[in-house]
Amino acid sequence: MSDDKSKRGQPDRSVSTSSQVYGRKFKGLLNRDFSIDVTGTHWRCRQQLGHAVANGIDNVGFSFKFESWAIYNRPQIHWADKRYYVAREGSSNRQGDQYPKKFYQAKFLADIDEKSLWYGFYLERSEEMGERREDWKRFLDWLKTQSGEMLLMDLSKEYGLEVSWGGVDWQEVRGEKRIPRNFDNLHHSLSQLPDGQWVNLLIGCEISKKEALNKGASIANGIAKLLTAMVPLYDGAVTSHKS
Repeated sequence: MSDDKSKRGQPDRSVSTSSQVYGRKFKGLLNRDFSIDVTGTHWRCRQQLGHAVANGIDNVGFSFKFESWAIYNRPQIHWADKRYYVAREGSSNRQGDQYPKKFYQAKFLADIDEKSLWYGFYLERSEEMGERREDWKRFLDWLKTQSGEMLLMDLSKEYGLEVSWGGVDWQEVRGEKRIPRNFDNLHHSLSQLPDGQWVNLLIGCEISKKEALNKGASIANGIAKLLTAMVPLYDGAVTSHKS
């Protein structure tokens, strides 16, 4: 499942803000939030989990300003720096006859289904080889450095991270079709994926519905803590690095 395949995957721009006021109303997830149907739910909105987490991401050593976006008609939140979130390819003329193609770059993600909450780092690779999606290449370049590889291994042990990847079928990365992957030789595994196929890459944590509900409002702090630790991964995908 990709974010630029249909309107269903588009960010809801009405919920994006960086104000410290937002997020203060979040008191915890509710039983009804654990559904792929977002109708009647509020956990993704700017006063709730979205900015409760964004406000808690520590940027020490980096210059990012994280904001949150609820994804249209999906039980998902994206966190990213607005400067790097959307990339465009091509140009449009004054008559509007042509429009630049846009896509969503590396981001942090929270995703809910009926059984669990997943949160962590989310990266996509297009099946269109002509697209200039630099975030995938940058992340692989970062991953093959000694510091990048060691950091990810350390984080995987400290936080119990899991890694998964698959095609446009979301069930391959967050569902019944998910195949457990290994952090060992991750750069090699990702670089060997066949060209011309969409790839969704997830690196993060999954907790059960029961555990998430029991944590109440503190779930926001737990997510923010992990995302703070993963900021170097985000940096690796949106800025250039040398081996």
